[in-house]
Amino acid sequence: MVSLNARSLGLAGAVVAIAIGVAVILARGVFDAGVTPPPTLAPLTIGATQGETASLILVAEQRGYFSDASLDVTIMPQPYGRIAAENLFSGTVDLATFTDFVFARNSRHHADLRLLASLVQAYTTHVVARRDHGITQPDDLRGRRVGVTAGTSGEFFLARFLLFHRLPADAINTVNLTPAAIIKALAAGTIDAAVTWQPHVHAVRQRLGDEMVTLTESFETPYYMLLVTTEPWLTGHREEATRFMRALARAQSYIRDNPDELKRLFKDHMNRDPAYIAATWDGWRIRLSLSQDVLTALEDQGDWMVENSLMSPAEVPRYLDMIDSDALSAVYPDAITLIQ
Repeated sequence: MVSLNARSLGLAGAVVAIAIGVAVILARGVFDAGVTPPPTLAPLTIGATQGETASLILVAEQRGYFSDASLDVTIMPQPYGRIAAENLFSGTVDLATFTDFVFARNSRHHADLRLLASLVQAYTTHVVARRDHGITQPDDLRGRRVGVTAGTSGEFFLARFLLFHRLPADAINTVNLTPAAIIKALAAGTIDAAVTWQPHVHAVRQRLGDEMVTLTESFETPYYMLLVTTEPWLTGHREEATRFMRALARAQSYIRDNPDELKRLFKDHMNRDPAYIAATWDGWRIRLSLSQDVLTALEDQGDWMVENSLMSPAEVPRYLDMIDSDALSAVYPDAITLIQ
């Protein structure tokens, strides 16, 4: 019986030895064939404002363009741009998306901000009001309570809207509310009107129906959703920034060739209904760019902040110096139309 066990153990040992030998040979064959392990994905976190303005980022993620670019991208959804900016300043995210106004507003205290590209030009901000409060035209806003989200593009939009209609700023009573709170306040009637953007305008329409009136038919001005980082991060991660931009450029090409897929993204990922998509479709200009219009918008906002004592003339930066076009230039040079 002892002799049988020894024989069995000897046979098992031989099998193990053969298996190890085969594994070594196979492994040597793999490396001899030039097969290398997959590249390590570089981690990158972006704070992206929720909604249609994140379309390029979401498409790049869903289509696998980030991983193709050797990036492990974490997308942190942000309720609106001011919060995204705060997360960028705190170091919570590497990149962020927020509007041109938020960029200009924060340039005073954050000279290391760097604008990499505009992702979207959006004509989707409106001044809306309750018709049953006796408001049917801009002049009816005198003495009324008007909701606005301070520190966002809505603040600048409202100022320009009032100027366009020759209404002094003190003709209305502004109420600082978040976008979500604006919807509730208009529905409850605790404010008379508000400036907000899509999809919040549509949410107000769903609550009020025909009692909602839009006062901006004759006043259209866009905001720009920007891709932003800081100089310290960019200095150490220029290759990652370029790869990220390349993934966005691929997403833009995909959207251009497959517009119905973008509508599907709006419907399935963002839970937009077909009526909303049809009503707002032309308001979204989704494309990578660094245009003179963006620079002009930043300079106009800087001037407005000086006029409203939010900055001194000496604190207004040279916004052109805060634009870093290297990543966009490397992958899509035709998108840059800045006058240097």
